[in-house]
Amino acid sequence: LGIASTATVMVADRYFEIPPHLTIMAIALSAVLAMIAVRSTGETDINPIGGMGKVTQLVYGGVSPGSMTTNLMAAGITGAGASQAGDMMQDLKTGHLLGAQPKSQLKAQLIGIAAGIFFCVPIYKLFDTVYEIGGEEMPAPAAHAWKSMAELLSQGLDALPPMAPWAVTIGFAVGVLFALLKRIQRIEKWVPSGMAFGVAFIVPAYYSVAMFAGAMVFLVWSRLAPA
Repeated sequence: LGIASTATVMVADRYFEIPPHLTIMAIALSAVLAMIAVRSTGETDINPIGGMGKVTQLVYGGVSPGSMTTNLMAAGITGAGASQAGDMMQDLKTGHLLGAQPKSQLKAQLIGIAAGIFFCVPIYKLFDTVYEIGGEEMPAPAAHAWKSMAELLSQGLDALPPMAPWAVTIGFAVGVLFALLKRIQRIEKWVPSGMAFGVAFIVPAYYSVAMFAGAMVFLVWSRLAPA
């Protein structure tokens, strides 16, 4: 972790002119948000990478207004951390079910990461020379969403819609309340998942509808035929 963090700080400073203390802050934030991403993956099977990145962008809109590069690349560090954490937990779970040793799996992950670098970068460059990434033939809708957020927050938090800070505050308070109520055993099973609530706000509505329909079918089926 120390070696990887040092390399990240050096690359961010050399190629994107991001001050080291802001990169360290992004790495620390990615550790916290990766835990949220892992929990979300476990509860909903959705890893909210975009949402994790937007949280980082919001933070950097406050601490480093006016710098779109810092805003985007810091969010990239956080998004990558959340993505890899969620993917690794899926892999470890599968390995656990098959009886694989966690130590062996970790070694395989490290080998895969190192090998992937030598394939992903050249393939990206190949596509970049043939197509305009973000153009009509090779659209990048998620990247445009991040770009728009960075452009907005380059003006600072004051550029947000008037009620956005209130919405963030209310969402934060509800999430904390759900987490506290979950600790009361008498009502624990009646308290909804704050994570599922949050995911429902950032995924297309048909995802939530499909989950709800599936849950209702399962509920009825389990009552009619428990075996």
